[in-house]
Amino acid sequence: MTSTSSRRIFGSGLVVVLLLTVVSVAVFAPVHDLATRAIADLSPLVGAHPFWGGVAFVLLSALSAMLAFFSSAILVPVAVPVWGQAGTTTLLWLGWLLGGATTYVIGRFLGRRVVLRLARPGRIRYYERRISHRLRFPLVLLFQFALPSEIPGYVLGLIRYPALKYFAVLGIAELPYAIGSVVLGDQFLRGHYLPMAGLALVALGALALAGSRLHLALSSREASSRHNSGPASPVSQQGATRVVRGTVRPERPT
Repeated sequence: MTSTSSRRIFGSGLVVVLLLTVVSVAVFAPVHDLATRAIADLSPLVGAHPFWGGVAFVLLSALSAMLAFFSSAILVPVAVPVWGQAGTTTLLWLGWLLGGATTYVIGRFLGRRVVLRLARPGRIRYYERRISHRLRFPLVLLFQFALPSEIPGYVLGLIRYPALKYFAVLGIAELPYAIGSVVLGDQFLRGHYLPMAGLALVALGALALAGSRLHLALSSREASSRHNSGPASPVSQQGATRVVRGTVRPERPT
């Protein structure tokens, strides 16, 4: 079985697992009731301290953008009743911008040794070999969109990609995720499970398409680079040229 087939099977399995998870939440009412009761208990607590609650939400969102094992999506249903969809989207987006900027700074100024302790070394090395600071903006945007945000931040910091361009890429790429997360959280609160499952499926499809296009583009660039750096042309019978005191003279063959 080829690696491409393995990736497809893995991706299909992941989609099935996620859909089953959504369906299980929809079918088993006690699970939803337990979640909504917890949200109902937490939302007034956050609402009583909206400023500091907002600060905590932004910081936790930033942390989720830096660490693969933590997701701020679980906090969205608590935030929506307090700040509404627009306010929650803004806070979530700002938190992810802060987290992405932090990963970029760590990669650029603290270096590879620190980055390899914070992120998966294999993925960092893989993309570091394939991403260049001379890449066109659309491809870097695709790189940011298709992967967990901590990976592009660390890699682009390591290769010293221009900071202003990185922040533009980060802001554009994270906004759809912030909007989608808040819409899904709101659908969960309302108990609209079929729209929630449909939106989740569309998001997974978009993410899979972005990842596929990214790897195709990087593979194409790598193949083109290998082709352009092929073996040098043989030296002609007249010999190589050399510069002597500012003049170019043919080197006599031995």
